[in-house]
Amino acid sequence: MVARRVDGVDALVLDAGERAAYCVPGRPHVIVVTSSALDALASHELDAILAHERAHLDGHHPQLLAVLRVLAGVLPRVALFTTGAAEVSRLLEMCADDAATRIHGRGALLAGLIALAGSGPIPAQGMGATSVAVLDRAGRLAAPAPGPDRVRARAQLALASVAVATLVLVPGLTAVTGVMWCPPMAL
Repeated sequence: MVARRVDGVDALVLDAGERAAYCVPGRPHVIVVTSSALDALASHELDAILAHERAHLDGHHPQLLAVLRVLAGVLPRVALFTTGAAEVSRLLEMCADDAATRIHGRGALLAGLIALAGSGPIPAQGMGATSVAVLDRAGRLAAPAPGPDRVRARAQLALASVAVATLVLVPGLTAVTGVMWCPPMAL
């Protein structure tokens, strides 16, 4: 084994000159951080990066991407799969960012991503914190937190969803209730 355990780090540490952090699915799942990344990251940044990688593993993101990449390889002329694999990869990175920021805040993850930017290669089966759409993600993390407009829009969407569900369910419930209360007519 080329990596080692370090006290206080919930990942395997790989001695390498490149700054990198990535997860590799398997039994057991593994998060790898290079020794250079440990040197470059403050403890709160490391915690945010590790939470990001844990979110990938908890959400089975590497397995989903593997399936999409196989489909893109088998059907390279179908844009749905080729473009879809790249776009889903971006979205999964943002999903893991969101999970990490809920726990550690935007600033810690953003600083961690900046510290790891330009990191070395990541194994083909792994997912790295800085392997996809770093500039888009950094811009998203640096943007102001969602304000009351977004909260109001979500509340309106929830109300609209309840209204639509009610409109769909009420006629059905009325019909069922009517059948229960009205006996069939005798002919």
